Amino acid sequence: MTGWNMFRFTFVRGLKTGGAWKAIRAAKEAKVVGELFDGLQAKFDSRLYVKASQLNQLLDNCETTEDFDLAVKAVRGFRKSLSKPRESTGSVFVRASCRVGAPEKALEIIRDKLQYGIFPTRSGFNMIMKEFLKLKDYDNAIRTFDQMIENDEIKPSAQSYHLAIQALCMKETTDDYRRAIQLAKKSSKDSIKLLERTHHCLAAAACRQEDPDTCIEMIAGLYTQAAAGLEIRALTVKGDYEKAIQKLVDVSVNFKTPAKTLDGLMKAVEESGIDSLKTALHLSS
Repeated sequence: MTGWNMFRFTFVRGLKTGGAWKAIRAAKEAKVVGELFDGLQAKFDSRLYVKASQLNQLLDNCETTEDFDLAVKAVRGFRKSLSKPRESTGSVFVRASCRVGAPEKALEIIRDKLQYGIFPTRSGFNMIMKEFLKLKDYDNAIRTFDQMIENDEIKPSAQSYHLAIQALCMKETTDDYRRAIQLAKKSSKDSIKLLERTHHCLAAAACRQEDPDTCIEMIAGLYTQAAAGLEIRALTVKGDYEKAIQKLVDVSVNFKTPAKTLDGLMKAVEESGIDSLKTALHLSS
């Protein structure tokens, strides 16, 4: 599609969706992308040298999926030419895909290194995983992590592990929970200290899977209200009501105890046979 045809197509679509000014702005952006693509394609056809900065400029101007489709064609043409990409091209490509809401296309193209030659950095992979999590596409978020660890030159960071573990925990299946625990152990072997919020995520998943021992292990050493709530919940699952009550008493000194937690405590008190009136007075003091 030529620059003028892209301008006309985007202008008409903009009129239908957002009014004249929005249509004009969108059409101008599309015209820029269309013209940049036409210029690059002409050089590819003539087998002329293309600067990586020109390809990056096209990617930076992508605002719609149609723009990104043209950029993908340009990336493929750039790969076939004698031109050399910049190290930043991979990151620019990932940003463009996430900006237009097409991380699945980015993942597909990253896998086909021979045809496209896109090599994202660690932050680029993390960006794709974040986008998949926003879209609640947990399977592709995990596939992105798997693709990253296949690359020997890229070492996952604590943030990378957090995003992958979060995706696994959000799926709420036993197999995915087990793999999340395995990733946590792998990070330890790789000398990567997990983020505090990763420990919270794993502990919450352990509670949902009725695995209280793992929950308590994951929040060991964390002094937050959320961690305390998870520990109380885990102790209750174990049936250790007296420890759950004592923990809540200790926590109530530093944190405001939610009403829901208090209700759960009183139920645990009744089930354990402890004097509920005495406990309630102790908590309220």
